Amino acid sequence: MNIKSKLLLITVIVLSLNFAAISQQEFYPVDNQIVYCLTQKLLWPPVPGAARYEIMLTPFEDELDDESPVYHETISFPGIIIRQGLEFGEEYAWRVRSFASNGSVSAWSDTLRFQVIELPDSLDDFIETVIHDQEAMEPGYTITSSYGLAVGFTDSGKIVWYVPRDADGWFHAGNWDIRQLESGDLLSIQNRGARIFNPNDETLWNSRYWGFHHEVFPMPDGTFLGLQKDYHEVVFNGDTMLWKTDNILQVNRENEIVWKWSSWDYLSTEDYDSNLISNVPPGGIFDWLHCNACPFSESDSSIYLSVRNLDRVVKISYPSGDIVWSMGKQMASGDVDFGYDLDFYKQHSPEYLENGNMLLLDNHWVIGTDFSRAMEIEIDPDADEPAQIVWEYIHEYSGQQGDADRLPNDNTLITNGLSGSFFEVNEDEELIWEATTQFPMGTYRGERIADFYPQVFSIVG
Repeated sequence: MNIKSKLLLITVIVLSLNFAAISQQEFYPVDNQIVYCLTQKLLWPPVPGAARYEIMLTPFEDELDDESPVYHETISFPGIIIRQGLEFGEEYAWRVRSFASNGSVSAWSDTLRFQVIELPDSLDDFIETVIHDQEAMEPGYTITSSYGLAVGFTDSGKIVWYVPRDADGWFHAGNWDIRQLESGDLLSIQNRGARIFNPNDETLWNSRYWGFHHEVFPMPDGTFLGLQKDYHEVVFNGDTMLWKTDNILQVNRENEIVWKWSSWDYLSTEDYDSNLISNVPPGGIFDWLHCNACPFSESDSSIYLSVRNLDRVVKISYPSGDIVWSMGKQMASGDVDFGYDLDFYKQHSPEYLENGNMLLLDNHWVIGTDFSRAMEIEIDPDADEPAQIVWEYIHEYSGQQGDADRLPNDNTLITNGLSGSFFEVNEDEELIWEATTQFPMGTYRGERIADFYPQVFSIVG
């Protein structure tokens, strides 16, 4: 037997033994796993010498149903993303085998099964959408959460991702205010700490209880910014009251605080909402600031703090903590630098845009109002008019919650938190797409994602 024949024989032996010798734990999803998304990633270990793989995915009842596969293809890399064919509440089975370049084929791997989580009846016809201009839409899925329950849906309103709130208590155990990281994993608040998890609700990292509220924001170095409530005694009109304030905490994955900023040290108690404080009962706690967002901008190394109950956005230099400027409603201290005539009230979600402007949702929670709006503000502290509204979209009133996000195609996705509805509008203020949900308690924010698995597979062999 010559050397070439010996090598060929070795290749055939390796291929025929490979999948039989590999633990099922090296496949994904693992056998009998419950998954939460109709867009599903299937992975298997690469076979040395394999030129391609044949994968068979079928419905499963008592055995494989090879006659009506959901997916049956031959591909060149050990992984595939299934985007069609899966349904909630159904069970599926899959297996794979490999082919060498000379045509030799391995035995099939063991058959693995997974089950897609059951979608409750209460979510049937849960989302209604109207597409006004399909071609002008930003493609992808919309993800959102409502008091711990998370869903993702298509432009037609079909739910493709569902993570239920924890039965032990939605307020603490559910996923709040979810955003997608560049890795494709998801970041949320859970148990008042930061949590990273994948679309199948597998926890990849979880912080301890930090008392976070509203949102958690990723930092470029892999740490996270979150808002934490704090309390201080204040003598007001001769009485001692507890005023609720906010800290900004930066925590790392070792659950250490690496940076902290206290609103108590920087903001004046001369400034407060007189209507809110007049409604505090004796012995009650005054919600002085109610900060609701603190995103970081790497381009100018700044944190943009939304101080909701002062109708103010504060730019904070990082890491010095110095206030660069304050924009919004002027109050007794005189600390606001500009933006007095912008008339935003109880705002949410300031977003620093690539063009240097700021996008935010003006809830416009003020007596006599009947609207809310997304607004883009051009900011130049050295100009005669340091802050000017250069774009806005007025929509139905959302006194609480809500969000506005600038999409990659320059459309804006607006979340009306109070009603749980969404609007995608273009630069000309034209309505491109809208969705109405049946969340009984509204939703805080929404986000458009390109895919649940945005990373591209890279195979080296």
